[in-house]
Amino acid sequence: MFNLLKGKKSVTDVDGIPPELRSLFTEFKVIGGGTYGTVYKACKKDGHYVALKKIKLAPKDEIVSMSLPATAMREILILRELASHQNVVALRHVYFKPATLSLWLWFDNCPLDLRVLIKNIYKASSIIKDAAPGLASGLVKRFAWHLFCGMEFAHKLNILHRDLKPQNILLNDCTDHRGGPGELGGASGRRVRLYGDGEGSRAEGSRSSEDVLDDALVTALSHMVDHNGAMIGPTCIDVLRKGSSITAQVADFGLARSQKLQSKVLTREVVTLWYRAPELLLGCETYSSGIDMWSLGCILAEMMSGKPLFAGDSEVDTLFRIFKLLGTPASPHDFGLDRLIYFQTTFPKWDVQNARQAITRAVYLQRDPNPLFVDLVARCLTYNPDLRISCTEALQHPFFN
Repeated sequence: MFNLLKGKKSVTDVDGIPPELRSLFTEFKVIGGGTYGTVYKACKKDGHYVALKKIKLAPKDEIVSMSLPATAMREILILRELASHQNVVALRHVYFKPATLSLWLWFDNCPLDLRVLIKNIYKASSIIKDAAPGLASGLVKRFAWHLFCGMEFAHKLNILHRDLKPQNILLNDCTDHRGGPGELGGASGRRVRLYGDGEGSRAEGSRSSEDVLDDALVTALSHMVDHNGAMIGPTCIDVLRKGSSITAQVADFGLARSQKLQSKVLTREVVTLWYRAPELLLGCETYSSGIDMWSLGCILAEMMSGKPLFAGDSEVDTLFRIFKLLGTPASPHDFGLDRLIYFQTTFPKWDVQNARQAITRAVYLQRDPNPLFVDLVARCLTYNPDLRISCTEALQHPFFN
């Protein structure tokens, strides 16, 4: 399932794609990128698509013989440790050529990420009268279950993701023709743990009216394009129509770290700003899985509302948006800490008497609120990270009953 494909030092890369990889595929297309590398969608000769992530390696990276740089090896080892879980993206192969600083990770291709789906549904619903701007409640519940399952597995292995956001949640069709019904497409055939399976699951015939795909939404979505001008709407529609067979998978463990060394000081410059826990914004450097739980709470709220909960344009702006919604903390003790580097007693005071009511107003737009969902989000967004709900507790929350 996991192979290290070593490149030949004598072969020169062409246009950045090693010939050894180029020979395996008939088509390459850039579908994403960032600080740490570029992601390609590649078509195999048998017609199946995969995702290839090219990791940026600087000459200063320590490479000895055929050894991988420590930072890259950490991501690979973490992905390998998590590979058995169906709600974590599957790493299939690794290609590494030290002579040209070429490192590629090979994954199953997923047609869509959660952010693209949320964004396009929000845009489509904005042109439909009285339409709810977020995902249907049933789909929110399904994806939330998958995220808690995947991160429960990681946290039990003492692995912190440290960059959870909708862009890093991939949506995969588990009825892909390479696997049977209820199995993830690809060679591993990992059994998918579906929300609602088993005793006590909701019958298909009991789906709420909101979970039925609206014709007006389909029409509006059909015209949506991505940032490159390519049609993305039909892919979103396909995901919505296959809702009960779509699996959410946690991806991009480039910033992930092991929590086994509890006393080690960790960098606070992690997690994309809008999903960053307040203790990180305030300078905390000894954190735990609570930072991932905060991010998950933000993601759940965004799935329901269609827009980010704390969309600040700076660390201070993001922090004040959190305070406006949840109330200004009185002291670092509200976070279970004696000291926070950037905490100030002169912060603007927002007195929020009922955080759950505030979350309800922010999350539920054009639809009736579900108090159980609000409670789950609120327990993820508790200031004290030690008091935030864990993934194991979340999976037992009444919202999923």
